[in-house]
Amino acid sequence: METHVLTGKRTAWAGCASALGRDGSAPAVHVPSCAPGEIISATIFADSLFCRLTDRKISWNGAGRAEGVFTNMSSTKSKLRLLGAFAALLTLALAVGCRGFFVKPTLTAIAVGPLTPTIYVGATLDTVQMFAVGTFNDGSSGSTPVTWGITGTGTNGQPIATVTTGGLVTAQNTGSGSVTAASNLLPSISGSQPLVVSIACTSAPIVSPTGPVTLTPDEPSQTFTATCNGQDITAAATWFSSNTATATFSANILTAVEGNGNDFTFYITATANGLTSSHVQVTTSEF
Repeated sequence: METHVLTGKRTAWAGCASALGRDGSAPAVHVPSCAPGEIISATIFADSLFCRLTDRKISWNGAGRAEGVFTNMSSTKSKLRLLGAFAALLTLALAVGCRGFFVKPTLTAIAVGPLTPTIYVGATLDTVQMFAVGTFNDGSSGSTPVTWGITGTGTNGQPIATVTTGGLVTAQNTGSGSVTAASNLLPSISGSQPLVVSIACTSAPIVSPTGPVTLTPDEPSQTFTATCNGQDITAAATWFSSNTATATFSANILTAVEGNGNDFTFYITATANGLTSSHVQVTTSEF
């Protein structure tokens, strides 16, 4: 690259430049030793002077004193410089784009899975890995940072399970509750999933009282409990009456149906983890 100094009222010199024209002419600086297209920029400071740049000359109209510089370089270098400038601008745009050019979508909802998991106390199936998926205002969905929590207490009044910061739930006591994921970005947005903690029975549940049981108008109800592997599974068990026209269960409480006019004998059972207790005999009297 060469830099040439241009000065004077009617004459100029600059390396390979020839003399300028005289007063009244349309003077120009010719650069015969340079190839066409090499002169790419010029800066002229002048009094009452208008300058312009062509492929091989700097020319002007008017009168006055001119001072300035012009620079020549090859067209290849010019193109490389333009490409470099464009690449720099593109890099800057991409860098800024992630922070400003593209608007980050806003979280609108959180879904929690898997659906309605059941885990078991004292068994290999005592954990479940939960996950949270966020839905955003642009219609997209994906992972989002959350804080996990557990609600629900067991029959002993203690929490049914624990949960780690990564969403791993571990059974502690039988009962039901829910697993909750609250957004770290927008705490007002959360999702939950029901959770059941049961007993992984390896033998049939044991019902108490063992019977026989009699229901009368004075004592029309009976509360039953069930255990399995030495743990209370009353809340997790499924209770069954063989004669629902005579007596029905509400949770683990059996109540006789009044006004049936006859005495009946039937049985009840408790089932957990696919295992069913022995029959407990129940009789209704004087209804």
